[in-house]
Amino acid sequence: MRFLPSRIYVKYHYEYFSGKKLNLKNPQEFNEKIEWYKVYYRPKILTQLADKYEVRSYVEKKIGAK
Repeated sequence: MRFLPSRIYVKYHYEYFSGKKLNLKNPQEFNEKIEWYKVYYRPKILTQLADKYEVRSYVEKKIGAK
């Protein structure tokens, strides 16, 4: 099911495991807000911070090698 767009995949996944409908337009519960972040919050730095080697170089640039 990963071939689906992220918004649709997250809805199916959430409903399957929680048994509740997911409201992405107005999330009220904490888990709904987490799912909203998965779909809509995509800053460029997350890609870099997800890779352990890239994050090392990022930290080295920010605070130094030590």
